[in-house]
Amino acid sequence: MKTARSPIRYPGGKGKAIRFLDAYLPSWLDRGVCSPFAGGLNFELYIASRGTPVHAYDIYKPLLALWKELKSGNRAELLAAVKQYLPMDKQKFHDIKANLDKLSGTELAAAFYVLSRTAHSGNTSNGGYVEGRLTEGNLRKLEKFVMPANLHVEEAPFWESIPLHPELALYLDPPYLLKEKLDSKMSKGLYGSKGSTHNDFDHLKLKELLDKRDNWIMSYDNHPEIIDLYRDYFIFYPSWQYGMTTERSGKSREILIVSSHVVIDMRDNFQEGWTDFIRDNCTFPKDHPLLRI
Repeated sequence: MKTARSPIRYPGGKGKAIRFLDAYLPSWLDRGVCSPFAGGLNFELYIASRGTPVHAYDIYKPLLALWKELKSGNRAELLAAVKQYLPMDKQKFHDIKANLDKLSGTELAAAFYVLSRTAHSGNTSNGGYVEGRLTEGNLRKLEKFVMPANLHVEEAPFWESIPLHPELALYLDPPYLLKEKLDSKMSKGLYGSKGSTHNDFDHLKLKELLDKRDNWIMSYDNHPEIIDLYRDYFIFYPSWQYGMTTERSGKSREILIVSSHVVIDMRDNFQEGWTDFIRDNCTFPKDHPLLRI
């Protein structure tokens, strides 16, 4: 089945990391996945297209409005609402941002789509306007986009969505840990209205929930406090590149943190060289039994 690609640009999207992540996805993911942070749905669309049932959640209403419209199949009305912004310019961009909270339904979905296409790195909260990102070609792709029937997107915070699916694997892509030393655009928040869902994110609550679960894989920012918080887990250091999460060196600021069940599946798929692979690509709890094949 052909993989559906996300029609939006969104901070932290894993479109370019899919192949790396897929290499570590065990077969038990085929039973189903819960994704508490829907975002741009790049990874979720990929695994749904291969047949895996996906239950995705988010709390940002403009984003949810767009996914709801795309799921409904009401494409003509959505396209008409988007086309009213053509030709796009900087003034229209700022007008949309100023009035986004006043919109609803199809109008909200269309406005958010326009912002996601024209904001720097897809940062609809604090990104500046980028010329030439809303084209007829984009609209043709939007018109042809088909949401997989086995991909469901609903509204719920992570502390509610995760317990809803105790039998499913978890794929998590939470907001970055914001600190003053991070660049100014990120420190203002990437998600929600003026960064609200980013600045107020409870990283400790997420850790507490995951300590009670297994069968999960999580993308996170490579920050010392996150490394320390998850020091009892296997932490992988991929080298993909995309958008705001890329250092000047070209290497990603992101890491992959995985639960023991995922590591067991990875180890069982190795023919040889497991210990060297682990030592070269991740940090891990000292003397962990999974280091041995």
